[in-house]
Amino acid sequence: MALMIVASAEGEGPLRKGLSSFAFFRLNDIQDAGASTVMAKIEKDANILRSTSETHPGLQEQIDMQLENLHSKESPDIEIASIPMLFSPTDMDILIQGIKYTRTMAQTEPMKSAYVGDELQPGSLYASDEELREYIKDTLATSWHSLGTCSMLPKEKQGVVDPELKVHGAKNLRIADISIIPLQIAAHTQAIAYIVGEKGGTTIIPLFV
Repeated sequence: MALMIVASAEGEGPLRKGLSSFAFFRLNDIQDAGASTVMAKIEKDANILRSTSETHPGLQEQIDMQLENLHSKESPDIEIASIPMLFSPTDMDILIQGIKYTRTMAQTEPMKSAYVGDELQPGSLYASDEELREYIKDTLATSWHSLGTCSMLPKEKQGVVDPELKVHGAKNLRIADISIIPLQIAAHTQAIAYIVGEKGGTTIIPLFV
């Protein structure tokens, strides 16, 4: 679950309001009965998806990894990530828990003493779970960091490229972008994009030198 803290200040100009931090929190970190309920729903939904005939072996393996992270108190990875967004009611429950947890952070010292002004978003008009649900429906958007459409996996697991970035079944076609990453990562995708590009360079350039 990703939580963002946005800093704002009075005044004008593009730097007066912006993203000040971005962190990933495990549902295990939330000391609330609602979080435990959401975790149970996640596991149920994931197991149903895993057991369907349309779910290929590669996706089954990824679901197993994410379920393992769901119960781990050590792994910093995202437990469950899904596209399209809100493909099940559980996605909404996760986001509601995230907003509620962020609010508790703002009321916990030392942040509480440094907190200035009223909550801007969602704001005090959104208090109940149902109100937060409507707020999320109205404002939810992607940050365009999707990946995994051309996963580096064996062909029998529905992979698209091999460890040398070559497309399965093609003679000289390679892919060198974050679409090759099979699972969503708990970090910004820019750094991993650089790494993939570096691998592409060291793999492809020697073929033409």
